[in-house]
Amino acid sequence: MSRETLNTRLLEMFQRTAHVIQRQVCETDDVAEKLTIVQIRTLDELNRRGQMTMADLAKYLGITPASATSLAERLVVSGWLKRETDPDDRRKVRIVIDEDKREVWKSMEQKRLQRISMFLQALSDKEKEDFIRILESLLKQSL
Repeated sequence: MSRETLNTRLLEMFQRTAHVIQRQVCETDDVAEKLTIVQIRTLDELNRRGQMTMADLAKYLGITPASATSLAERLVVSGWLKRETDPDDRRKVRIVIDEDKREVWKSMEQKRLQRISMFLQALSDKEKEDFIRILESLLKQSL
């Protein structure tokens, strides 16, 4: 295969795989709320960090601070997030996952992991390790 054909095929496969994974990740089964992929990415990152400012969220998602504020507002209204004033700088507002939703999030996370595991079961552990190395290399190069 020519380099151009390979690159075209890789792009197609990335897009198709990303679409399937996105569908797997966004399914919420027993949770009434339907979350978008951006909302899920926000909750994932907040779960890792514990809290974020709007500027942190905007930078992480690659969006404007105004868009980050709008996104956070929708998650606040739906009960997923709450706002807290930074104790060191009252001008800063931080967002955190609402305690009432933390258990719901953990349950959703477990189900997402199960669905992704089923999706990846066709790969051996060695293939998964190789795939991780390839993705890490691509991400490192893009930074």
